[in-house]
This record gives sequence, structure tokens and C-alpha cells, in this order.
Amino acid sequence: MPHELKNLETPKDFFNYFFDDCLLSIITEQTELYSTQVDPSKPIILSKTELQRFLGILIMMSVDHVPNSRSYWSDNLGNMPIKNCMSVNHFERIKRFLHFNNNNLDLPPNHEDRDRLFKIRPIVELLKAKFSSVPFDEFLALDEQLCPTKARSYMKQYLPLKPHKWGYKLFVLCGVKGYAYNFEIYTGNENNSLERQQMLEPDLGATGNVVVRLSRVIPRNEHHKLYFDNYYTSIPVMVYLEKLGIHTVGTFRRNRFPDIALMPEKEMLKKPRGTYDECLTVVDGVPITTVSWKDNKIVNVTSTFIGALEPTKVRRYDKKQKKNVDVERPKIIEVYNKHMGGVDLMDSLIGRYRIIMRSKKWYIKIFYHLLDMTVVNSWLMYKKITGNTMPLAKFREHLSVTLMQSGIAKRGKGRPSGSFEIQENIKKKRTQTPSAPFNEIRRDCLEHWPNYEQQRRVCKMPKCKFQSFTKCSKCCVYLCYNNDRNCFVDFHCS
Repeated sequence: MPHELKNLETPKDFFNYFFDDCLLSIITEQTELYSTQVDPSKPIILSKTELQRFLGILIMMSVDHVPNSRSYWSDNLGNMPIKNCMSVNHFERIKRFLHFNNNNLDLPPNHEDRDRLFKIRPIVELLKAKFSSVPFDEFLALDEQLCPTKARSYMKQYLPLKPHKWGYKLFVLCGVKGYAYNFEIYTGNENNSLERQQMLEPDLGATGNVVVRLSRVIPRNEHHKLYFDNYYTSIPVMVYLEKLGIHTVGTFRRNRFPDIALMPEKEMLKKPRGTYDECLTVVDGVPITTVSWKDNKIVNVTSTFIGALEPTKVRRYDKKQKKNVDVERPKIIEVYNKHMGGVDLMDSLIGRYRIIMRSKKWYIKIFYHLLDMTVVNSWLMYKKITGNTMPLAKFREHLSVTLMQSGIAKRGKGRPSGSFEIQENIKKKRTQTPSAPFNEIRRDCLEHWPNYEQQRRVCKMPKCKFQSFTKCSKCCVYLCYNNDRNCFVDFHCS
């Protein structure tokens, strides 16, 4: 791990590693520029701190669901951290003018060199560079991912086998644990011959070129294993990657491997369950093994580094015998099933707590999806480096609260409201003692003021058992602040 990753401790530190100051500066500058282009008389002024609060609100909305976005500021369904962070009008104003690139630099729609992802291209390139800066796992998986949407867009695709069938398609390169190292948003015109010539890459077809482009970030000759399904598997792709030192495993269709020396499928269907056939060939000096195995259906798998080897036993239910029986399974099938599910795991982690804000602008919806992907990557790196097994929901809650309370605390306007009615002979119930704030908030040294309260409480400083009337205005905890003990300073500096 790089030293800058090893020194990270909190969820906010890991998130800021991906969403760094450079990326925040681009968003703030382009948002202010776009607001000036739309309405020069009322331009928006957006700071990095306000943008972090805006991102914190979006992440909190992915955990806490209400009927619509304005309900977060309501009296009955409202969320107090969101209400204390930003007003609803300011939030909707930022959401309206949120932008990532200068529209004046975009080419006409009918131009042959126009980038269809121009509006979000800076965010895509910066995140791809950050994601790929993390050391790679040995086993990698490449598959499709869908950003669900019902908006009208020429980039919207239909994938009938996905849970959400309509949306923007992405090709993602993930590790076994679900970490996304690289991704590519499908727009329909990625087959750029000029770019391939500059990179000295062969033309391997539309799907083959996707595999080659996503594999550029994989270190060469370090024996990484890449897994993909039959949509990407072809002999030229496997040969090209093997010459780069990247081993491959993938399912395939018989029509993509003509004249293959395997048992015909009609004949294999007559064989008992667990039957398999294997053949080996050499293409341009690269050995390629293909295995056909009968399970519920016939499964065809090919690889450049592994074959059937010694078959293992798996349990399957036999309808005729009405019991579980042992079935032989080739080693290549076991390896493929074990390491292929990285992209599906990333989909599952994103789908649990997805930012469900609706938008008619396609690039805003993709930005929300990339933000979810960044949060999941931050959580996976947080668990791997710190060893903390914090659940994803708790990680999102912790991250959103620290982002919303970053910078100077927002003060309420007007005089404080209070009740002057005197109720006699009524014993007041003791309110619950507030919990200690997160370390990022406690040590930020911004807007921590001692306030004198009418009622004293136990000091929140560890190992201090005294009571105090002094309360921190930002942390909302009681701390000793007198001539004998100064827990207020120790609490915010230790």
C-alpha cells in the first residue's frame, strides 16, 4: 500500500483520498461558471466546504428514505443533521446548478470528434486515476453494470437479465471483494481507431477493445488473472492479454470457437451429469485450454493458465434418486465460480444504499452513481487497511455526518426561541445525555464555544467523573471548564 493510504484512519479520510481537493475545485468552479451563464444577475457562490456538505446530504439520503427530498426538512419526517447543515432552498439551488465542465468548449452534436461524455468527462478521468492508484488484487473480474434510470436519453440501454432493466451501461473491472479499479461508460462510439494507433493496440472488435482498454491499468507480467463471461471471450483477446502477462479465464460460446475438438453438445446431453471433455491447442505460442462440462446445462470454459486438472466433488440433487449425489467438477469451473463475482458484489453493495435522487439531466444521474461507487470503494479500503468491520450503513452514516459538519458550524438566524411559561409542581424528565461526536468534528478547531447552561451534567472527557455547567456549542457535550480542570481544551485537542 502507498504511504498516503496507510496513514488514513477515518471514513472521511478514505473518502477524501478519492474525492480530493482537485476534484472538488473543478466542481465548484464549473458550478459557479454554469450559474453565471444561466443567470448572470444571481450567480451562485459555492465553496469546497459547502460542496462537502452537499455530498454529505446526498449520502445521508441514501440511508434515510422519505417520500421526497423536501421532506428531509419537514417537522415530522425531517432529519436533524440535514436541517442543521443547510437550508432546503440552498440545497436545491446547488442541485440545480451542479456542473462539471464548460459548455462553451463542447463540440456540436454532429461533429465526428465530439465526446458524448463531455459534460462529466473531468469527473470520470479523475476518479479512474484514483481508483487505479490502489494496488491490484491477483484475481480480477470484468463485467457489465447498470446505472438505473427511466429518463429519456440516447445512452439508455436495455439489459433484460439485470434487476433494473433500463439504465446507463458501464463496463467495470473489479477485484474479488468488489473494489472497482477501472470503469468505462458505454455511449456507443468508443471504437476510436486513432486512440488505438497511439496506444499500439490491435483492433479486436467492439467487445474485445473494451477488455483491452480496461486492462491498460493492470500491471504487466505480474501474473494477474482476469475473469469474464462469454460476452467478452475470444481467442484474439486471450492471446493478446497473455502476451502482456495477464492470464485469462472465461466462458465461451461454441460458435466463437470454430472447429473446436470437443464432444458435440448433442452427444454430451446424453451423458450422465458431471461428464466433461477437455482439449488443448496453441495459438501464436500461447497454450489455450477449453473444457466442456455437463451440469444442469452444458458449461463451456476456456483459460490460458488452468485446465480440468483433478476434478473435485460437488453436491447436486438428483430427481430420479430423490437425494443429493456427488458430481465431478473440473478445477477450471471451481476457479471461475470462486473469482468471477466481483462486479456483481459491487452491484449488490451499491444497490443496498443507493442515492435515489431523481434528475432529468443524464450526467447528474451518472454522478450520483459514481459517488455511490466511490463510497463503496472507500468502505472496502477502510476495512482492508484499518481492520475495522464497520457495516456499510454505519460507514455511510458516519461519513455523511462528518461531511455535513465539516468547516464552520452553521448558526441559526434571529433570536433564540424559548418558553416563558412557569409550570409549578411538575417534575421535568431528565433528557438523554448526548453521545460524543466523531473525532473529525471534535478536532477540527472550528466554532467550539463554551456555553453556560442552567443544568449541570457529567463531563464527557474520558476518566473524568465530575459534573459541569459548561457545554460545547458544536459538540453538544458537557465539559469541565474552571480553574481546577480544563477538560474543554483537552477534549478538543487530544
